[in-house]
Amino acid sequence: MLFSAIVHMVVALCFVLLSGDFYIFNIFNIIDLDLFYPNILNSFWGNTFSVFSIVAIYLVILKKNKN
Repeated sequence: MLFSAIVHMVVALCFVLLSGDFYIFNIFNIIDLDLFYPNILNSFWGNTFSVFSIVAIYLVILKKNKN
């Protein structure tokens, strides 16, 4: 499962680099939340909030697993 996730992110990174569309990395797009709320946070600040959200989630998981 981890390998599949890594491959998914590498493919997404390649697509972002080729197309220049950073919205591909938006966590709300990845988890398909935009299907319920179209164009949710589809802006520079929305993408920035998405990055900070995923980093915060990662840090919480890292802290919980460290103990």
